[in-house]
Amino acid sequence: MVCLALFTSQEMQPEYFEQYCDRKQRGLKQEARKLLLAFIASFQDLAEKTDWTKAYLHSWDRENEPKIRYELYEAVIFPALLHGYRQQELWGFKGLVQTAQNLYQAPQLWSQIDQKTDWVLLAEAQALAPDDESLRQQMISKNMRWFDYCQHEWPAGILYGHDGASIAECEDILQAVEKTRVLDCDRNHKTFLDQFESKVQTYQRRLLNQN
Repeated sequence: MVCLALFTSQEMQPEYFEQYCDRKQRGLKQEARKLLLAFIASFQDLAEKTDWTKAYLHSWDRENEPKIRYELYEAVIFPALLHGYRQQELWGFKGLVQTAQNLYQAPQLWSQIDQKTDWVLLAEAQALAPDDESLRQQMISKNMRWFDYCQHEWPAGILYGHDGASIAECEDILQAVEKTRVLDCDRNHKTFLDQFESKVQTYQRRLLNQN
């Protein structure tokens, strides 16, 4: 049984989180939740939340835990990330990108950053730190996944969202290809980008001829 006295702690208690993880792994859901709430309640200020959030996100295993527990994200992690974001601190942008799936499923939190997607946040982070290698690689990977999806039904057409791309949307895709070429300074994706660009241009001409 978890003692209710835990909720009156006068300083942040990291052991509560360790105990929460232990109970969660053992399937003791009610006990785990009480420990998590006690851990959340033990934070004294934003500085503590920021320090803990930075350490947590650095070691977070997303493969085994794709999303962060909502209560923890809402009360501790998001406030720290939001402050960093508003202060134009790079780590805040990166953390929001990292936890995008939590954001998308919490409209009341997402609205506080104007419902910016992880794509937009990545672009803003790159503007802050144009020489950051991890951001460059993330943007390349994200664009390459999008391009691969766009050509999923080729030669029938090029996708944009769930539908076939319009002439204007083809232009958006081609602009993204050019931006990706600039990011791909090592030319590791040149062959794919050349082939994909040719498909989009062919499809765009097809649409123009139909009109």
